[in-house]
Amino acid sequence: MRTMLLVAVTLGSTLAAAEPTDVSFKRGPNSCGTVQEPAVTTDGFSSRYLLAPGTQRVVFLNRNGGKYNITNAATDSTTNTASVRVSGNGSPIMATIAPMGTSFDWPMIVSCVKAEYEKINVRFVESEPTTGPYLEAVVGGNGSELGFPASSGILGIASADNFCGVTETGICFSFAAAHTGLGLDDEELCTTIAHEVGHLLALEHETLATDLMSYVPVSQAPSKAFVDQASACGTYPQQPQQCTCTSSQQNSFNRLTTYVGPRPVEAVKPTLSISSPSNGDTVPPVFNVVASASDDAAMGDVRVMLDGVEGGNSSAVVDGKYTIVVRNAALGDHQMMVIARDQAGNETSQTIAVKVAKAQIGDSCVANEACEGNLCATGEDGNFCTQTCDVANDTCPSDFECQDIGGASVCVVTGGCGCATSDPRDAVGALLVLGLGLLVSRRRKRA
Repeated sequence: MRTMLLVAVTLGSTLAAAEPTDVSFKRGPNSCGTVQEPAVTTDGFSSRYLLAPGTQRVVFLNRNGGKYNITNAATDSTTNTASVRVSGNGSPIMATIAPMGTSFDWPMIVSCVKAEYEKINVRFVESEPTTGPYLEAVVGGNGSELGFPASSGILGIASADNFCGVTETGICFSFAAAHTGLGLDDEELCTTIAHEVGHLLALEHETLATDLMSYVPVSQAPSKAFVDQASACGTYPQQPQQCTCTSSQQNSFNRLTTYVGPRPVEAVKPTLSISSPSNGDTVPPVFNVVASASDDAAMGDVRVMLDGVEGGNSSAVVDGKYTIVVRNAALGDHQMMVIARDQAGNETSQTIAVKVAKAQIGDSCVANEACEGNLCATGEDGNFCTQTCDVANDTCPSDFECQDIGGASVCVVTGGCGCATSDPRDAVGALLVLGLGLLVSRRRKRA
């Protein structure tokens, strides 16, 4: 963990003393609150991997915050559960991390973090993965959410259960608000994120100033990286400490390539074609992008960018096609870029124009928020948009009628029968916004 302090605070035996007083920008002894832990296993290389050797790890860069259960349990990014080790007072807490502020240059920060790991076999995404284990880097808040006092100057902390190995579903926190006003806010936040992710990938602190695992700020070491050079453990130069995971020194680059693996090296770009939507299409705020992609070696994922910001990604392929769900797209015109990325980092992209608008009643939908009436029901022919109505004063459009279904009045296609109720867990997107839990077994309006 990294912090910026004006007074010395002791969090654990591995924390170093404050920097010399002639240093203009201080990272205090608690800049990184990650306390070094003993190795989980000690029987050598064979136990270092929980995932198979060569597996490309995925790191979810989350700038939108969220609720995290800090408790006496194993860290699990898929359930937003982190170890009580990251609690400021050592007690369980339900923490709500605020989103990253708008003063930061997020695209620059993402690019910077990716560059720090460009030689390591990890893939960064900005949308939460829906399959497989992944590491999560939460970027937001100021540290108080985890119980740290405002005066602590804490910049980040990692919930690294397997401290001397890879915590496959680890979570780290980089407190964006604590970086405001540091002079090189974006660069320092990038460094903190890379540093905390490093703890999840088997790294401890180093005294080498130019290494990302030291406390020395970017303003004093602008060429910080995971350096291929042995360094004493600790946080500041000339203040070495006993290493936890190695005998006497750490080489951060060597440990990453040993425990995570080097990024594959090849230059052939993947192929890519977009099946839907088409250029110029109007889509709802929640919509699917379907693309075909392949690579001569190994595919990584397919991402969708709306005006330069990631809207969704997927590494799951079915019959050569990737389906990416884009959520909460702003209404209006957008440039949508689809990017196919292989595991070596080679990319192929295509850009089309789309217009985002609420779907009308009877149109296909994938979620309630995609519809003008904020209701997406499931019928015999799939999902369709509908709306609530008043049976006594039918306000439904033509070809629809207002019917009472399980105590709720909604617009359904006129004629025929077959309206029924069902457990909402059996219906994708069926009236979930209003919590009615109904399945409208009625054909959607046909064009």
